[in-house]
Amino acid sequence: MRGRLAALQVRPPDGEVTSPAAERFSGRRYRFDDNALGVESIVLDLAGREPSMAIETRTGRHRLRIGSGGWQKSRSGFAFGIESNRGIAPQSAVAASGAWTDEAIFSVKVCLYETPFNTTVTFVFEGDALRLKVLPNVAFGPREPVTLIGKSKT
Repeated sequence: MRGRLAALQVRPPDGEVTSPAAERFSGRRYRFDDNALGVESIVLDLAGREPSMAIETRTGRHRLRIGSGGWQKSRSGFAFGIESNRGIAPQSAVAASGAWTDEAIFSVKVCLYETPFNTTVTFVFEGDALRLKVLPNVAFGPREPVTLIGKSKT
């Protein structure tokens, strides 16, 4: 039993390490209207060797490093809402991994790896807009995605 538990893992998202469009979306600030997740803006760095995102929320700024084909760990404590409603301590241990599932779609799995909780965040780039779909692995009630629309000024 111990061996089986030790072998459990969360798979990183399937997809490509990069996209021909990554540079076009990288470094742009996408601003969001008031929302349930408290996300005010996101800036993604997707063109470098170590992808990351800077997130501004009602509670502060967070930087989340994103692994490509593996996991990047940090203590950002921000996991797109799953950290806020389950009594999880601030600055919790987070791991993130991302992959391009299409030229303009980047999927990131964010895990609070000291808990059973994770969420999948899908970034869909549409011109100057970013559609963000957030889907937790579990929910108390219906497991519905939260969708946010962000705008970037060019």
